[in-house]
Amino acid sequence: MQLAVREALANALIHADYQDPRGLTIEKRSHQLYITNPGCFRVEPSSALAGGISDARNPGLSELFRLVGVGQRAGSGLPQIQAVWRLQGWEEPSIREDMRPGATCLRLT
Repeated sequence: MQLAVREALANALIHADYQDPRGLTIEKRSHQLYITNPGCFRVEPSSALAGGISDARNPGLSELFRLVGVGQRAGSGLPQIQAVWRLQGWEEPSIREDMRPGATCLRLT
């Protein structure tokens, strides 16, 4: 589970829109973890969930995380997180995209 949460945090940082003044938020509620970053998906969310497709908003951060061993390859983060949750028998992670203001929220329960 730790690797999946680490991957979720790395994804939020890599794909965040740092021109937006809101910043990244992490909320723990009961048995749920919400990771929200400013900025919407740059690929279709269904494609991101299927894996293999990525369009990092911050490719330098993506490379930095890869060099330190966080994140294996572009487009593998969400499928990896889903696989860990399935293996544990937990509720499937969900993604919500808010267009106004642009933000993406990953819910892990």
